[in-house]
Amino acid sequence: MLDIHEKKVNIAVNQKDFDLILLCATRYAIGRQTYMPHVVVDFIASMIPTATDYLLDMLDREIVNQRSWGEGAYGDEQIDKPVWIQFHKMILDEKKKRGMKPYVSPYPEHQS
Repeated sequence: MLDIHEKKVNIAVNQKDFDLILLCATRYAIGRQTYMPHVVVDFIASMIPTATDYLLDMLDREIVNQRSWGEGAYGDEQIDKPVWIQFHKMILDEKKKRGMKPYVSPYPEHQS
């Protein structure tokens, strides 16, 4: 049986498709009360300094818009929410370094 943790795999994918895969992983993980938010955030967080502006904008927007779901929107309030808040701060810090503006939702229910 192949242990995926022992083998490195190289896959050719263009940047736009890779960004979309990372965005889909984020959308899948956000709000879940499992190990998945931590796996996804840890994987993407290591790439924040080299992420495309597009990916940073889309991740920022997804995290902000998740607020409209109310309490529990980020998963467990004590376990998952702090992970998403810290991840969002990393994204905002990188956007600021690049002179990019944070996403501001036009909907009041998405505001913090």
